[in-house]
Amino acid sequence: MMQIFGIGIDIAYVPRFIKIFERYGERFLKRAYHKNEIKEFHHKSTRSKAHFLASRWAVKEAVYKAFQHHRISFPEIRVVSSANGIQKCAPQLKFHGHLESLARSMHIVEPKVSISHDHEYAIAYVILQQQNKAN
Repeated sequence: MMQIFGIGIDIAYVPRFIKIFERYGERFLKRAYHKNEIKEFHHKSTRSKAHFLASRWAVKEAVYKAFQHHRISFPEIRVVSSANGIQKCAPQLKFHGHLESLARSMHIVEPKVSISHDHEYAIAYVILQQQNKAN
């Protein structure tokens, strides 16, 4: 049996991420994003880079809120958005390092994420499900 452990939501202003990246560049990326997200970022078109950073940032903030403000490292949170043939799959949330261990110890399974963009804003919604320990 599953139950909701935590819910998080965040909205990010896309133009802010253009300015942050222009000012801090790779240093910002390494502090906030998983290495695979950084690779994906570098393959994006110039036009979509800021949306990419803002949406991933919103996910990381939403995860932080869903974990009820446990101390977590943003690069340990990764959004995987792989294409499945012609149809694009829903994004998946992956945890790494300490966060992966924390999630496992709290019986967090199948984290859910939804991401949306609208002009200058990106929003993310995260649900963490917990497997009952009795099962």
